[in-house]
Amino acid sequence: MSYPTKDSISQFVSNGNNADPCVSVVMPVYNGELYLREAVESILNQTFANFEFIIVDDGSTDSTQQILAEYAAQDARIILNRNRENLGLIPTLNKGVALAQGEYIARHDADDISLPKRLAAQVAYLQNHPEVGLLGTAYYRLYPGGEQSLRQPSSTDTGIRWRLLFGNVWCHPSMMFHRNLVEAGKPFYRDFLHVEDYELWTRLVKRTRAATLTEPLVVYRVHDSSICTTHREEQLAMVAEISAQQLNAFFLDPPLTPSEINALRRCYEGRELT
Repeated sequence: MSYPTKDSISQFVSNGNNADPCVSVVMPVYNGELYLREAVESILNQTFANFEFIIVDDGSTDSTQQILAEYAAQDARIILNRNRENLGLIPTLNKGVALAQGEYIARHDADDISLPKRLAAQVAYLQNHPEVGLLGTAYYRLYPGGEQSLRQPSSTDTGIRWRLLFGNVWCHPSMMFHRNLVEAGKPFYRDFLHVEDYELWTRLVKRTRAATLTEPLVVYRVHDSSICTTHREEQLAMVAEISAQQLNAFFLDPPLTPSEINALRRCYEGRELT
């Protein structure tokens, strides 16, 4: 797999249209210097150029701010915003979403890579399928040793809705959604730390249809500092809690017990009930 290089940024600088962007790419970052250049360049090197790149630095203490300032000086599509102190991921995400002006909002993370055709493919799909407001993609997981694995989430609206009853569907930085799904005056991401995306999707599918592109367009990096590594137990516990809320919506009182919820989840995942 080939990745974009810094040398190819300049050809896109003059093509930006920040006054009326089609897409707002929202990326929070905190002390992300290690992978930041590759993440930023993967957006700047997209084949689709009509976007604004909203980057919110959550009070970083490493060289993150200097790196971002360097790129912002080269490309007017970058909009930098900095928290004076570290506020945490969820308030930082909400700030980025509130700043967005595009018709569509795309998520990106400071340690991941969007492949060059990602924005173009997602915009084309959403424009051709106006009933769909929530769109992910297949993706690669990239491990510290360089190994990769392909992940293919459910692609149909029905499959996605079934999967959301039991757990998350997508990797967060693969997502693009309509900005009209953001309700003024209400927090878009809520206080479900480490699973804020899963909780959000369960709310949004009540208002729009969803889909997944089968072409892998994102590289999701797994490393020692990633959330799925450092907060795995809390993440699993919160997923189980949100799953229980979804499943109990189908049943009359009394609600299912935790053991009954776990049995249903094991059944869905093809494991034995005992």
